[in-house]
Amino acid sequence: SLLRASRFDEALERFEAVLAADPQNRYATLRSGMAYLKKNDVTRAVPRLEAAVRNDPEQAEARYALAEALTRAGRNQDAVQQWLETTRLQPRRAAAWSNLGTVLTRLGRKKDAIDASTEAVRQEPGNPQLLANLGLAQRWAGDEKAAADALSKAAALTSDKAAFPHATALGLALARSGRA
Repeated sequence: SLLRASRFDEALERFEAVLAADPQNRYATLRSGMAYLKKNDVTRAVPRLEAAVRNDPEQAEARYALAEALTRAGRNQDAVQQWLETTRLQPRRAAAWSNLGTVLTRLGRKKDAIDASTEAVRQEPGNPQLLANLGLAQRWAGDEKAAADALSKAAALTSDKAAFPHATALGLALARSGRA
């Protein structure tokens, strides 16, 4: 309840008390790692979430949280493995596919990034953020036409057009694909 209420320090006190008495407690290990992650303390989140994955390697929630922590920590190669495991465990989790695409883009794996981002959009075709992520991956890979199409769809689905965060990328993709 404390974790859900964003009272992270209080939640961590309780989780640490449980772990002091029962160091292998799966619930407290995972939830404390998530609390550290929500506090944006990836230095503490990563080892705790790694322990959660060791405790229960088939727990998709632990894999997702560890992948997110590793991504935030800039450990992209390690994050890829966790995103892949998350998509294996939850193949219909569009956000995991999209996050995998983002990390693959950072690693320069253009085709794999587009494939992962495409899968995310296939699952949630009306999600403007997923469409934007796909468009950015396509643009980075040099496919300005496909990028312009995906970013245009994302912009059309965004309620506040003036606040569309990828307007510059969209404009450049349109211009470079001959749609000035």
